[in-house]
Order: sequence, then structure tokens, then C-alpha cells
Amino acid sequence: MFDFAEKSGRISSFLKGLSEDAQTEAMIDMMVSEAIKTSEIEGEYLSRKDIMSSIRNNLGLTKNSEEVQDKKAEGAAELIIDVRNSYSETLTK
Repeated sequence: MFDFAEKSGRISSFLKGLSEDAQTEAMIDMMVSEAIKTSEIEGEYLSRKDIMSSIRNNLGLTKNSEEVQDKKAEGAAELIIDVRNSYSETLTK
């Protein structure tokens, strides 16, 4: 789960000192922050709670899916997860 963050070199030493649960929470917080910052660049102000719920749902970290009210927040979360899962793939047209 932390491959992207570790390979980016930004937080690898920070993450290594945390428990697995704390690593997961730190990674979720980083993805939520990135989704919020990215959306703000586009003039959108999304619900932090909805982004976090959507990320948790998409990563399978909830027993029952958490309700997400804002579909734009859900889309932003899905995009962040897609980036996390595909960052190392070769870019194509």
C-alpha cells in the first residue's frame, strides 16, 4: 500500500517508525490532503469526510461501506487511488 509514498522518497523514513495501523492512517490522510489540494486548484471545495469515506471504501477498509454524499468527492478519491495504483506504469497517449 505504501509503495508509491516510499518510492517517492518523501515519507519512507517517517512511515518505517509507525505501526501498521498508523501507517495506514497516515497514508489515508496524505491521499485525502492530496485530493483536497488538487480539487482546490480547480476551484472545487470538497468534503474531507466524503473523500476519506470514499478512500476507505475503495481500499476495503470498512466493514460496511460508509455513505458518501458528495459525488465529486467520491470521484476525486477514486482518482487518487487510481494514481496510487498506477503511478509506476509507463505513460501512454
